[in-house]
Amino acid sequence: MPNKEGFERTALQAAEANGDQSGKVFLITGAYGGLGMETTKALLKVKGQVILAGRNEETMKSFVSQLEAEEYDMALVDAVGPPCDLADLEQVKAFAAYVKEKYTKLDCVILNAGVMMCPAGVTKQNLEQQVGVNVVGHFLLALSLLSITSRQVWVSSKSYEAGGKRFDFDWFQNFKADDPEYDANFAYQQSKLGNILLAKEFAKRDNGNEAVKLETVALHPGMADTNLGRHVPSYVKGATTLMGWVGILSKKTAEQGAATTVTCATAALVQNGAYYEDCEPVNKLVGNVNVEEDGIRLFDLCVELTKDFQQ
Repeated sequence: MPNKEGFERTALQAAEANGDQSGKVFLITGAYGGLGMETTKALLKVKGQVILAGRNEETMKSFVSQLEAEEYDMALVDAVGPPCDLADLEQVKAFAAYVKEKYTKLDCVILNAGVMMCPAGVTKQNLEQQVGVNVVGHFLLALSLLSITSRQVWVSSKSYEAGGKRFDFDWFQNFKADDPEYDANFAYQQSKLGNILLAKEFAKRDNGNEAVKLETVALHPGMADTNLGRHVPSYVKGATTLMGWVGILSKKTAEQGAATTVTCATAALVQNGAYYEDCEPVNKLVGNVNVEEDGIRLFDLCVELTKDFQQ
């Protein structure tokens, strides 16, 4: 049964429910748009310090100006790091280096940014774009900051369920941008499945810092009124049976969509390795995320793909 209270909760309500976050340091990718923006604002409202990561410097400046105009405490905002385009592992490496030079602890790294059902394309390192950004780029950032991180929050999607498909390593490793049969739906599903597989795998691993115990969760925010779905074809938006997540494309506001992220980031306790929806853990997941060998293989593949960029 859906959790109505959790579904309707806003990011600010979620933050306030978990109390004052003074002294805590949060990092969020995609900080200035959609769910990231609402997450950032909610964390600032409860006095958390927030490191903003984003690829577009002009958009970042505009968001900072918005925060100033709305009288947020700008002493809590760190928006001076280099751009962090998850499609370019060199930029991810540079951003991680900036963070590690300036901070000795991160209470939570929120892996929020992403692309959805965009046309076929590749990253700077020639990886399929959706998995390259949503999975590999975030993996490098998470791994680079692992030793100072207490909690990781991976923003995934219920679309991981689509067809119960396992992660297709052959497809990803042999992807060609000119593939005439490219399926953006499938690529997005694979990327969101990848998020959960990595979250579950990080949850089992030691971050190498005895003083900081790592907790990792993944979540479905609920499809909200943001521009993430700008590439989704209109015929898909109108079909409520094509995929399990399509029927809820605009059921939540952005403020509601960010609530589960904020809950997972600010709660005193989370269920390590769990998948959250509507602000609480989901007990039963589709089998494709429970194949341990796929999680191990994806983690090891990401290590190999990012080895030249690791800190």
